[in-house]
Amino acid sequence: MADYEFSDAVKLHAYQNAGAHCECTADCKEHPNDRCKVYFWRYTEAHYYPINPDAPLDMHNCRMLCLRCRRNLEATAPPVS
Repeated sequence: MADYEFSDAVKLHAYQNAGAHCECTADCKEHPNDRCKVYFWRYTEAHYYPINPDAPLDMHNCRMLCLRCRRNLEATAPPVS
């Protein structure tokens, strides 16, 4: 699992924008055709993943995911060169 180092300010911004819920809306096996229902009490509990891995790690390129959705995304994503 790739590790992306977002700053705490970026993580907090993503947490607030997501309403403290996992942002996965993909057709994920965890929640087909719906948004993930996982809720985070603290922003430090979530996993932060870039929308575009080649772009800068800023607040416009960060989404908050639960561990299951992040693992599913990485398992289905094409390899990064």
